[in-house]
Amino acid sequence: MKIEEYQVMYDIEDTYWWYVGMRSIFLSLLDGHYKTRTDLKILDAGCGTGAMLSHLRPYGDVVGVDVSSEALRLATKRDVEGCELVQSSLTDLPFTDGVFDLVTSFDVICCIENDESAFGELGRVLKPGGRVIVNLPAYNPLRSEHDLAVHIKRRYTRSDIALEAEKVGLMVERIAHANTLLFPVAAAVRIAKKIPDKPASEAKSDLRELPGVLNRWLARVLFLERALLQKVDLPFGLSVICVARK
Repeated sequence: MKIEEYQVMYDIEDTYWWYVGMRSIFLSLLDGHYKTRTDLKILDAGCGTGAMLSHLRPYGDVVGVDVSSEALRLATKRDVEGCELVQSSLTDLPFTDGVFDLVTSFDVICCIENDESAFGELGRVLKPGGRVIVNLPAYNPLRSEHDLAVHIKRRYTRSDIALEAEKVGLMVERIAHANTLLFPVAAAVRIAKKIPDKPASEAKSDLRELPGVLNRWLARVLFLERALLQKVDLPFGLSVICVARK
């Protein structure tokens, strides 16, 4: 990711509708398995500027890993008391086998050229019986200038992620989409706007502050999806969420 994008992320990650809504979905999934647990050993693989760390902390001890020193510098400005920060690539994690009860990775593996190796490392550091929860962008035809700006290498289908999980000895417990209700409009816009013929250094991401009313309305759409996901798997959407067990 371009280094300036980390500052943009840090500035809006706590309030921007996509982050707020997706965090609520992730935490709902976690509560489905770990609502009463406070003793987990957790790895947030690709923690970025650390916005998720404080939300994971109530479940146990948290280690945040990111390859970017700038991302980790910004993470230290947050309230990450009790969380350990480590600089490392996801393809070569500095941990022994079977250390963590839970590994989370949110929209990071898609930015790694050797994503198969990254999946393997997440599985390697997980304890038997532990879980991996990953979120990744869906459908390669929906690649956009945003993908170029934040260095997303590829998008995924549910079967892509299930295959990668199974290769590294993970049993898929659940795989579903999110960002479903807004999908028709978002997909139409992305397909109409082809990826510009420019270097990644000149590309601009979609991250920018929105008017308050619009931002809150979009977040409520994802809150509605959170409620739906407690009952059914959404069949399509801009994101794919997978829960797998070792």
